[in-house]
Amino acid sequence: MDTLEVFHAKLSEHFEALAASREKLQYAAPVFALEHGLSNIERDEIAVAVRTATAHGLTARERTAYWLPFVVYAAESGYAYEGSEYWRTFGKMTPGWTDDDHDWVSIWFRRFAKQFAGAVPSGAFADAFRIISWPITHSVLPVYLQRQLVELLFLCRAELTPRLLNDPAELGAHLAVRSVKYSERFRIFCQNGALVGQVSSALLTDSGGESPYLLSSTLDRIVQSLNQEQDSRAWLLSARDAVAVATRRPSSEQLNVRPTRPTVHPLRMFLRRSPDWHLHVELPTLTNFADAVPGLTEVLRTSRARVNGTAKPVPPTRLLHHGQTLRLDSLPILDQPFIRLDKADEAMNDALAEKYPVSAGPNRIFKLQGEEIAFEIRSRTLRAGGKYILLEPAGRRPNLPWIVPARSGVHGAVAYRMEVPTRVEDADRVALEQYGLLLRTHVQVRPVGLNAIGWDGESEATWLVGELALIGVRADLVPDACVISVGAEVERISWPVGESEIVLRLVDLPVGVHQLSVRLEGTAEGSALEAAMTAVIISTSAGQDGRGIRMLAAPANSKLQDLWNGLASITIDGPADVTATLTVAFVAADGTSLASYQQNVVLPVDEKHWKRIARAVREDKRLGSAYDDAEAGIVSISRQSVGFASIRCERGFEPLRWRLLRGHRDAAITAQVIDQTDAGGVEVTIYDADEPVAPRRTHETTVVVPPRGALAVASVGTISTSMVLPGDPNSALQRRPPHPRFPARERSVQGLTRLIDADRRWADAALPGDLFAAYVQHRVRVAIASEVACTIGRGRWASLERKVGYSDAGELLDDLAGAVGSAPLYQQLTNTISKSLYRWDSPGAVLEGFASAAKRALSRAGLEGRPSAARYLLTLAGRPALTASFDRGDAIAILNALLDRPELFHAARYTVLATRAMAEPTIIDDGF
Repeated sequence: MDTLEVFHAKLSEHFEALAASREKLQYAAPVFALEHGLSNIERDEIAVAVRTATAHGLTARERTAYWLPFVVYAAESGYAYEGSEYWRTFGKMTPGWTDDDHDWVSIWFRRFAKQFAGAVPSGAFADAFRIISWPITHSVLPVYLQRQLVELLFLCRAELTPRLLNDPAELGAHLAVRSVKYSERFRIFCQNGALVGQVSSALLTDSGGESPYLLSSTLDRIVQSLNQEQDSRAWLLSARDAVAVATRRPSSEQLNVRPTRPTVHPLRMFLRRSPDWHLHVELPTLTNFADAVPGLTEVLRTSRARVNGTAKPVPPTRLLHHGQTLRLDSLPILDQPFIRLDKADEAMNDALAEKYPVSAGPNRIFKLQGEEIAFEIRSRTLRAGGKYILLEPAGRRPNLPWIVPARSGVHGAVAYRMEVPTRVEDADRVALEQYGLLLRTHVQVRPVGLNAIGWDGESEATWLVGELALIGVRADLVPDACVISVGAEVERISWPVGESEIVLRLVDLPVGVHQLSVRLEGTAEGSALEAAMTAVIISTSAGQDGRGIRMLAAPANSKLQDLWNGLASITIDGPADVTATLTVAFVAADGTSLASYQQNVVLPVDEKHWKRIARAVREDKRLGSAYDDAEAGIVSISRQSVGFASIRCERGFEPLRWRLLRGHRDAAITAQVIDQTDAGGVEVTIYDADEPVAPRRTHETTVVVPPRGALAVASVGTISTSMVLPGDPNSALQRRPPHPRFPARERSVQGLTRLIDADRRWADAALPGDLFAAYVQHRVRVAIASEVACTIGRGRWASLERKVGYSDAGELLDDLAGAVGSAPLYQQLTNTISKSLYRWDSPGAVLEGFASAAKRALSRAGLEGRPSAARYLLTLAGRPALTASFDRGDAIAILNALLDRPELFHAARYTVLATRAMAEPTIIDDGF
């Protein structure tokens, strides 16, 4: 008997016994191929036997009779899988293996699942990767996912009840909901709830114990791998300790304690200036609350949400993510639900309404943090010397000399800037109270130490549950005693002689929102002084890496592609004016560092500052060279004695992926589609940069890149991917390149829509590490915007647009102004725009100024009843792809109006070109 035959018989007997033992369990627990129970020597023997067989060509008998060693071999490959290209790695270590053999892997694993009650892949990963999902599922927990699972178990350790631990499927579903802040690959892994629950239950079995859900030798192997890293080892030990306590703890019924309703992150509103003050809200994370309402988790995954204060719906799943924000159009309506779900029943929406009412108002007060952002003060308490922004419903105006109007971008509300004097007259105090605002002096309550992860600067602090919560009480007038109340608990503390501040510890506060009040007795003024603070205790699953520093990414769980293409916006909160070290590192699938970029930044870092950093990152040649091979980008910020925070942006699962192949220096660049779907029939579409809207279709998966670049799109069924191909810079730049060619113009809404769709196709495509691809993309998008202008425009405009393609637009501004229109209405509009350009130094100022200047022209075109018309005009004139986000009805009406009155579009195009000619590069990136 040869080696394959011997091992097939041994494995068959082993898996039959294992399947029989699993069948007796209360809850279903499938068998995994990695539970083979072989020693290291035996695994090596199987590997040699399999490679020998494939090198000589598999026989029919080996494929059909001795297939179990191949299943184990593939599962072992899945265990070592690092998240990149499975078949590429598998093929390198398996001589003689060809693409035609892939289907046999699926056949073998399906036979294993049927014969031994084996695990069956499920979820999005199985849908996209119909073959490789089998060996990866049967690897139980690939090495590259182990750290994330054990970290999740650590963070959820307080929630691991005996009921969850005894039901792997329910445990898996519970953990899947809490995986939203992890990488895309890990979230997809968690979609197979039964697998996650089974593995987690086994991992949480204390050392020396036997788990019915995973073979002990397989479990020991995973734990040994985890023990090689300090953090993973500590997380697993802590999670196991928590489970040991939970399984010994009496139930709430035995203790006669009524379970409390879970509390989630409270609403937090803030203002951003750009240049008007716009109202934003940090959306609550409903992960914990969903557990208390049956069925709510599934509704949150599939239903859009309606938010009080904006007509724009919130996409599904977004309320399961931490750190998400939404811009509101108006002040929320009082005593109305803040959130309603389209697909939820009345009971669910009533529960949300009870949890998130809009009670404060009618005005709202915000504490300035610098000059660009202000956070709401829910206690409505002001301090002498403080700076605030007040949002008042239209019609109410405070009559105080230190309250002046500010620019409001909130519909139906007027903004005022308040700079409270250090000494406030009694009459001013009374006036403030009429607006529901209180002024506090002499006593201040604030968090101290580095454990608080949030502080609004006035009255609300946030800590993670279980962390040391310290508050400082400072008094200008030394009292005899301090009386502090937390809910129903009251304690009186003697004030230390000669001290102006005392530090208190808040002990054992559960997750929730707690109101603290402080009263100082025996001051020199005779009467007691009072202050209040809100303490928010949140679940550890919502925490951040840092202590004194917090980093947030938008969108949450940004991918490496988002980071590289400038689609991810990262903000960093920390002590003001402190210098910290920012590092961006690209790493390979095995964690090896490929390249890094580092610079010092001054905290805090807002979105505008991040865009400058992102530009520097994109232009770094070392990162550019490493990008195509990188599997993740790690952005970290650190400052000794202050804190550390990091965000990991992974490339994510890519069923289809473009890879650039470069030969010798004079050889043409080629691009190859990497297809991991195993579905076959990849369709490739190429758009040459010289003919950017003309598709050329082929089934060849390796294409030669045109000299001046191209857009490549690959698709299989509903899966597609696109990338801008860089071409050869020497060929493209050695002489003035020809203007991209377009088909005959169709002056209609349909013709314009096709150009807008083409611009969106180029705009949405990924960029490789080669910086020249960004130039190719920019050249094409500029040409498409110009073609839109030529299609709408009349008279001299088309000939001037062709000149813009070759010249600096700044040199043609006078000619463009003269070509807007000859009628007095448009000449006056052009003059107003020309005289105002120097003042329009931001996108907000451009929009506001143009809308005001073009008011009569918009009315003449029949667009006075469409508030978005001015923004649509400027967007179409500069970045046509972005008009796809506008209401379809508005877009069609505006396009028809422009075709009838092209002078209005001329004015918008002139505005865009002129402001770009006069603006800084960062303003151009942010503008129209």
